[in-house]
Amino acid sequence: MDVMKFIKINPDTTLTGVHCPQCGSLPMIYHWGLWRCPVCKTTSDTAHHQAVEDYIYLIKPSITNAEFRKFPHLTSVFSASRLLGQMNLQHGGEKKNRYYIKP
Repeated sequence: MDVMKFIKINPDTTLTGVHCPQCGSLPMIYHWGLWRCPVCKTTSDTAHHQAVEDYIYLIKPSITNAEFRKFPHLTSVFSASRLLGQMNLQHGGEKKNRYYIKP
């Protein structure tokens, strides 16, 4: 089911980024292995989990490294790959065609 079409929301108008688990502000900044909130200064190493779940639920049932980097505003291919790999997601494809799905 395409949730975005069902509730009539244009995907281009959605706010992207990682929400702060403490204060809910958007976006958190990823630096040196931690997500940091610029508002309340909270740090988290797993704050991106909710962002990935939101993407999979709202946008489409799989996510690639490039899509993941765009959604939470990451620039590093390697950081994105490491973060996705730590989430116990099922994956398919090889190298540039790798995608991740929720088990």
